[in-house]
Amino acid sequence: MRFVENAKSEPAVIAFIKAAESDAALPLLYATLKRDFSGRDKSGAVKALLKGQRVRVTDISKFGDIGATTDFTEAKRDEARVTWAEMSDYSNKS
Repeated sequence: MRFVENAKSEPAVIAFIKAAESDAALPLLYATLKRDFSGRDKSGAVKALLKGQRVRVTDISKFGDIGATTDFTEAKRDEARVTWAEMSDYSNKS
């Protein structure tokens, strides 16, 4: 795992943010969780997202929170809301 002081300086994150700001199709972006989260799966059941687990970033809200999911085939629906500071090891590869 690679620690990043400022996630917004990462090339993959920059591309994702620019696409989100321009309403373009979002590029693939994956990250590693720095802490545990609780979320909900597609059926609405509570699901644990664990520290060190790889997630796909699905969106950024106008408030700056980020959608994350462990389902790499899911492009839009998140399982938890996170911040850039709560993830590391950003890449466009899972």
